[in-house]
Amino acid sequence: MSPRDDVLLRGLVDWVALDQVHWLITQARPHASVADVQEEVILLIRDLVAEGLMTLGNVDTESGFTRWPIPLDEAMDRVRRVYVVDFGKSNVWPWFCWLDLTEKGDSAARQIQDR
Repeated sequence: MSPRDDVLLRGLVDWVALDQVHWLITQARPHASVADVQEEVILLIRDLVAEGLMTLGNVDTESGFTRWPIPLDEAMDRVRRVYVVDFGKSNVWPWFCWLDLTEKGDSAARQIQDR
């Protein structure tokens, strides 16, 4: 199964954290450099959001998932800054952003599930 399909399927169960996307890419490409993994993670997140399959935001215990009310390019700049530039801060980047399925994403994930 591709990391893309796996992210969508995980979205049926719960919100998907950045570290889960990172882990899925590292499992698919175990010999890839960290920089290559990071680039694939960023591209995958951008694609899922741009295609309307998922939304990008953060999660807290009181309100749950909150979509970031900013353009995709700005959101991806934020992700890149924390995930790539500050990658050494492993207590921050894994939970910096989360993905939530949209209705379109839910439908796509259920089609994957039914294969």
